[in-house]
Amino acid sequence: MCIRDRFRDHADVFPVAEVIEATTNNDLRRFDAALSAPSSKAVIYGDKFLLQFIEPLINRFRDSALLQLCLPYTSLRLSFIAKKLHISEAEAERMCTVALMEGRLQGLLDDTNRLLLLAGAGGADTQRHAALGKWGSDFNQRLLTTKTSLRNAMTV
Repeated sequence: MCIRDRFRDHADVFPVAEVIEATTNNDLRRFDAALSAPSSKAVIYGDKFLLQFIEPLINRFRDSALLQLCLPYTSLRLSFIAKKLHISEAEAERMCTVALMEGRLQGLLDDTNRLLLLAGAGGADTQRHAALGKWGSDFNQRLLTTKTSLRNAMTV
């Protein structure tokens, strides 16, 4: 017998049991449904003690889902990530940025095309962006060298 079935008749406990079971089963759809149900809003969001644990739980659960979602891909559209995680595209971008900065994901965000490009998967897009970044750095270094040479030539 699962936790949820044991507490089905207890209106104050059932929403919490539903969230626990969804978390245990790593079921994002059920997790979101459990938190957005009217009974959950009254019980969970109305209880200050429970509320302090819900936001970190939501963030941890979605971060885990993001990492699992990224595994088979070399690039993902932010809109795809948002749709799969049931969040806004802006929130998907924020989550990807944090995961990249903390080193939980290896890659970069392409703001122009709204893509998450993952490194380590050997994707051509990631290699192209790395090559363009190196080219830009080299170009900038040559520009500085040329400016310095011209300044020195004009002062002599």
